[in-house]
Amino acid sequence: MTKRAAIYARVSTDEQAAKGYSLPTQLAACREYALKQGWTVAAEYADDCSGTIPVRERPEGERLYQDVAAGKIEAVVLYTIDRAARDEDVIEFLIFKRDMKAAGVELHFCDSGKTADDPIAGIVDYFKAAQASDERKKIRERSMRGRRAKAAVTWVGAKVPYGYRKIGI
Repeated sequence: MTKRAAIYARVSTDEQAAKGYSLPTQLAACREYALKQGWTVAAEYADDCSGTIPVRERPEGERLYQDVAAGKIEAVVLYTIDRAARDEDVIEFLIFKRDMKAAGVELHFCDSGKTADDPIAGIVDYFKAAQASDERKKIRERSMRGRRAKAAVTWVGAKVPYGYRKIGI
């Protein structure tokens, strides 16, 4: 009997979800990974929300947890570790990993394979999750810097509100 796998994918923004930037490629890579393992894909879950939200609290993440609890899933495949979580303290990834392990469900990533079961080898997973958290901070800082620069040179609005006057560009 083949292992029943679930695929979980996540994008960070509504725009990525609406325009199909990332979900189709994540899902395809996860399907290919499961196929190479000889598994049956029993379910697919895809959320469009921040990686700071715990998997259990995301709409599709909640469904995943329900199916895991019901014994429908034996392995979960994600594209990369940052699809699980990008919280600042890396706690949400560790909680997700712990929850899957406690349920007897293997956790796999397309780029690195099965997560380590022992604490020493699990340090690598922790560092990858910490790197994803750091990348989130960098993305946020770059976005804010770009918005500030644009706001400094762009007038927003059709006309100047009563009592104000436009100075400069």
